[in-house]
Amino acid sequence: MSAEADAISGGSEEPVRTAAELKALRQRAANMRFREVAALVEEQGWTLARTRGGHHIYRKAGARRPLVVQNDLQVGTTRDIINQLIRELEG
Repeated sequence: MSAEADAISGGSEEPVRTAAELKALRQRAANMRFREVAALVEEQGWTLARTRGGHHIYRKAGARRPLVVQNDLQVGTTRDIINQLIRELEG
């Protein structure tokens, strides 16, 4: 696939991080900024579908539901986002 087609399709279908690596990231969820969480979501194959206010809604082919990342992240919210990424990997 060309770089242009890869960019249009939202990147690689293969997740960059394993479930074990994501579980380790949960430990530092309190220190993660919005940009880091958004980059993590995108590197796992999710694409930004739309934005409404401070909510960024991501979609992924085959995912059960969209993933919402807020600009104003709380520790529990960050952990929940990482947990959803883990659940999607583990099926």
